[in-house]
Order: sequence, then structure tokens, then C-alpha cells
Amino acid sequence: MNHISQTVMIHKEKVARREIGVLTANKITSRQYKIIAPANPEKPIKYVRKTVDYTIFDDLGHGVKSIGTPKSKKGGSQSSIHSSGASSVGSGLISAVVGPAPTTKPPTPPQVGRTE
Repeated sequence: MNHISQTVMIHKEKVARREIGVLTANKITSRQYKIIAPANPEKPIKYVRKTVDYTIFDDLGHGVKSIGTPKSKKGGSQSSIHSSGASSVGSGLISAVVGPAPTTKPPTPPQVGRTE
């Protein structure tokens, strides 16, 4: 009895799939290029190499400015960094800019208690 019911179910599945296949339509494919080249192409611009001026970044950094020590043009970036760091540490500007270290812990948020 079980075998006959399975055979009937298989037959019903085949008929249902055949009817679904009748309702389908073939996909129309078009052979057309999606990207079309322009009619008059642009002329390429000749590459010209430009030197990079890194001196514009001399004033950027950690925010500590040196006061009273003029930057020398011949010294390069290493000497200006070294001189600004030495003068700012010696005059105590780092503690003025950054501020003192915290001495206490931040307050703890209030605990949500169970209300019954």
C-alpha cells in the first residue's frame, strides 16, 4: 500500500512540474556591448613630475610648539624636531599642554537594584 501511494505522489509531482514548465518563458538574450567608446576620445595629458615639498608638514605633529627657538633652514627636519622637543621639555610646556595626571578614579555608575 505504501509503495502504491509513493508511486502516485511521484506521478502527481511530475504532472505539476510539467504544468509549471508550460508557464515559463525563454529569456531573451541580446548581444550588445554595455560599454560604448566615445566618438572623439580625449587626448592624454603628458605626465610632468613635480617635486614634493615636505616642509609644509613641519608645523604638524603632537601639538607642542617651541617658543623662542627659531627653526633653521639648514638643519633639516631632524634638528628642528630635536630642538623643539628639548626646549619644550626644558621649559615645562608639555605639562601645561597635556595637563596633570589624574589622581582619582572616575566615579562608578549607579547600580540598578532589583525592586520587588
